[in-house]
Amino acid sequence: MSYRESLLKLLRLQPRLVSHAYDRLYNRFFFRFFYGSNIVLIGNSGIRIHPSTRLNIHNSRIIVENGVLSVGYDTVFESKGVCGIGLDNSTLHIMGSVKLHPHAAIGAQNSTVMIGNGTVINGPTSIISKGGVRIGEHCHIAMNTTILDCDMHKHAFAGETPQDIAKEIIIKDHCWVGHNVTILKGVTIGEGSIVGAHSVVTKDVEAHTMVAGVPARKIKDNVIWEP
Repeated sequence: MSYRESLLKLLRLQPRLVSHAYDRLYNRFFFRFFYGSNIVLIGNSGIRIHPSTRLNIHNSRIIVENGVLSVGYDTVFESKGVCGIGLDNSTLHIMGSVKLHPHAAIGAQNSTVMIGNGTVINGPTSIISKGGVRIGEHCHIAMNTTILDCDMHKHAFAGETPQDIAKEIIIKDHCWVGHNVTILKGVTIGEGSIVGAHSVVTKDVEAHTMVAGVPARKIKDNVIWEP
């Protein structure tokens, strides 16, 4: 390798080395200093959060239990980017190792969001909770998914009192939620199920079934999928 090629290689590596060093410094010192009191690590656990992540944590906790929460990193495509975590009187409970890829966002108010081991949430996906969201183990949430357990505003019919009704959403183990899916309040998606791209899920989904459409309906039974 010539001197010129060696120099060019070094120059290409330098931004990566600087970025890696800054990531380590942020996670080890700055993030811990400002948000350490909001973080609970149980067992052999850790948290790695990209410095661009937008955090707003008020009277809330992030609990990581026997695993690592990775926020804002995508090792497959070697990309990094902005994520958002906003918690108001709420808990984000991570049970195992979970990845929030770049541009994923979680917002919770007076609620608990639980995510199980091995689950990957791609961005730009939004989880918005006022009634509770539970996502099981080894789930794959594809890009641009919206998981919304409330109406986000008060409404009613004539003669009624306007309310923002929230109902828990449950996504059980090993579910695959396709691109651009919307999952609405009160829905339970059974274990091993597949939700087709561009679907709107308004009713419960049986285990090991494939659903698709607006609103989503059953397409096939006894489905099997692998990541």
